Amino acid sequence: MHPIRLRGPWNIHPADAPHNGRTFAWNTQLAEVLAGIAPGEKTVLSRHFNLPTGIGGTDRVELMIQGLPPTSVRLNGVMLDAVHSGHESRFELTTRLQSRNLLEIDWMRTAEDSACDQSTTREVRLEIHPADQHP
Repeated sequence: MHPIRLRGPWNIHPADAPHNGRTFAWNTQLAEVLAGIAPGEKTVLSRHFNLPTGIGGTDRVELMIQGLPPTSVRLNGVMLDAVHSGHESRFELTTRLQSRNLLEIDWMRTAEDSACDQSTTREVRLEIHPADQHP
């Protein structure tokens, strides 16, 4: 498996105000950014990325989101189905990737949410699984 971390730049904005956002770095500023969101406020985190190079015709590409339970996830405007396991969500992307892609993660903070905790591990990455490593 070959991981590609999607660390930044990310954009965040209220779900009802897409032009009222800001840019941040996932790995260094996410907890601070999320802490400024009121419980119950619907938020969209988004990031563009290009088609990874070197993907073979039989390789499988997944998106993995850890430590930030999404309400929903879209790739290029299409809602993705997830497989959830603990604090991790996985999405199959192989047939949906384009040369330029837009990833959107809908999230709503709850009063009990630990996503703002500095000690919570949060990561978003693409995982390229070669044909000989498919489950």
